[in-house]
Amino acid sequence: MCIPWSDSDSVSQSQIAFLQGERRGQENLRKDLQRRIKMLEFSLRQERARFQRLKLGPELHQEQLRPPTYDSGNDHALC
Repeated sequence: MCIPWSDSDSVSQSQIAFLQGERRGQENLRKDLQRRIKMLEFSLRQERARFQRLKLGPELHQEQLRPPTYDSGNDHALC
């Protein structure tokens, strides 16, 4: 069976478009999960600091409580 070039090209183009959409979806999912991880880490640091304040008093350094940054320039930090 002979498939004309125009048909196989359109099939290839549709496969490429599908795979590019899948890749974008995976990248968006990865970024979302990284953001959630940073938020959870920040919450954990806050909870630990609260526990330390209750245990030791207010001698905690404020630099330990800085909020996470969500810059897009460092996308491959967790890879």
